[in-house]
This record gives sequence, C-alpha cells and structure tokens, in this order.
Amino acid sequence: MPLLRSPQLQCEFWNVGQGVFSSGRIQMGDAPVFHWVYDYGMNSSQQLIQNAIQKYKNK
Repeated sequence: MPLLRSPQLQCEFWNVGQGVFSSGRIQMGDAPVFHWVYDYGMNSSQQLIQNAIQKYKNK
C-alpha cells in the first residue's frame, strides 16, 4: 500500500497599502505543484481564481 503524504502548503501575505496580495503553493502527494497569486483588490479576481483552478483540474 502506498504511503500517503500530507498536503504541503506555503502561503505568504504581502502588505500593499489599501489591500492584501497573497501568493503561495500547494502540493498533494505526487501531483504537480499548484502556484497561485491572489490580489484581493481586483474586481475580477474571483473569476481568475476559478479559471486557474479549472486549468489545474484539467491537467
């Protein structure tokens, strides 16, 4: 039986004055590493994140 490893998560928050900007990465088992950059001040940020997640799932 293969050994299951815990997800590895790294997240950083950057103070950018009027808002918050974050970046990070997550890896689960042998899956490719997923990197993200998130700007909480953007109007379209929700759609950008959803698109990135969908692209990751498709791979």
